[in-house]
Amino acid sequence: MIDLAKIGELQDAVGQVDGLRARLQGLGDPIRVAGDPGALRARSGSHRDVARELRSALVLGGGQVAQATAPDVWDGSASGAFGSYWTTVHDEVDGLAGRHVQMADAFDGIATRAQALNGRAADATRSVAGWLGAAAAAIAALDVPAVAALLGAVPGLLTLVRDLLADLEAFASGLPGELAIDLSVTLPLPLPVPIGGSRGPLGIPLPGLPGIMITTPGPKGPSILITTPGPKGPEILITTPGPKGPSILITTPGPRGPEILITTPGPRGPNIVTSDDGESSGNGGNGGSGEGGSTDPKPPPEVAEGKGTASQVEEWAQAQGWHRTQSETGPIKYVDDNGVVRVTIKQGSPRTPGSEHPHIELRDGSGQRVDPEGNPVTRRSPGNHTPIRWDLP
Repeated sequence: MIDLAKIGELQDAVGQVDGLRARLQGLGDPIRVAGDPGALRARSGSHRDVARELRSALVLGGGQVAQATAPDVWDGSASGAFGSYWTTVHDEVDGLAGRHVQMADAFDGIATRAQALNGRAADATRSVAGWLGAAAAAIAALDVPAVAALLGAVPGLLTLVRDLLADLEAFASGLPGELAIDLSVTLPLPLPVPIGGSRGPLGIPLPGLPGIMITTPGPKGPSILITTPGPKGPEILITTPGPKGPSILITTPGPRGPEILITTPGPRGPNIVTSDDGESSGNGGNGGSGEGGSTDPKPPPEVAEGKGTASQVEEWAQAQGWHRTQSETGPIKYVDDNGVVRVTIKQGSPRTPGSEHPHIELRDGSGQRVDPEGNPVTRRSPGNHTPIRWDLP
């Protein structure tokens, strides 16, 4: 006589086991359910490589320091100060290298456990699929002995899958803690003594840190120079403290020479000055006030009317406390304490359409181009060029 109760019991068990199979399938590929061991070991190798490079850089840096602190290069006090500075840098970077090794060890351990969990997931997937196939066959054939054997295997199968799922959850929840290794580094700035020329090393290359870094103390804080390789040559970043925040100068090689980007803080956002065929042009962070009657200083009436001279413009700019600058081939510029080019005095050139005759270009404190009355203008606006008579050498 067929034991229908046993068959019904097996059908109920099929529902339970099929639910576990669905959970396993929801985890994805069983051979990578806990992660790809190969990729995890590659991450470990990357961290070991960084650690080796950092420690190699320290060896190189130590040699540079030994040369720089020689008695014939620096006097005793300067040598001792930089030696102390280098010790701090060495300890920080060596500690960073050690933490990269710790991270590599963590990834190796995770890869080993992931491989074991992936193996268990693959075994459990095969066991569940095999049991379900056998149960379907036993029910269809009303094979009572097979039904009894399958029912006896259910508790072990359920325990196998549930333990796997619990271990996978514990594995995943523990990863953030295992990888919570601080890979940042804080280097002391500025250097305790001025550097440059033959007085000391101009920078120590540290892999994982930005290129060659040079810091020098200034009256308002450290100036920082960083050079990094670029696709067209070295790219240079210089930051210097200003009264409203850091001024930043970036130069990159261009087809006609260096391309320059300067940013300085302004009242409405950063002021930006970029090179433009050898002459500077600017864009204020949020433009000008949008209204006439700016509170910025205005040029003398004669200059504002287009009847002034270049020397009158210079006298007025100097009276505002602005600083004169001029490149070898560029126009005269007056820059305020925030690094904003406020006045450009151009002699004019027949090779530049629209700029053939002597004129000045004005900007307000945000870097916005303005006319002599302080009204915002664009580069091509007539008010951007105020005529002058050239009376400078």
